[in-house]
Amino acid sequence: MRTDLLAPPAGGRRRQCPCGAVTDHSYHLCRKCRARVVWRRKTTRTSRRVARRLTARQAHNGARTFAQALRHVKKGAKN
Repeated sequence: MRTDLLAPPAGGRRRQCPCGAVTDHSYHLCRKCRARVVWRRKTTRTSRRVARRLTARQAHNGARTFAQALRHVKKGAKN
């Protein structure tokens, strides 16, 4: 039987990170793991400027496509 599946009593809870290190607070990550998560979040996230440019470009492309479709519909209605 696996002992880690059994919950220990409230007073005897061990403060451990999933990596096995002791933490300051129960059910939290240790400092090293927390720093790793923050670093990954920072490095994988696109910058705000790039994100704004991307959404602006997508909005312009969508408006352009809609305008072209509207022209084709109007042109077909005249004929």
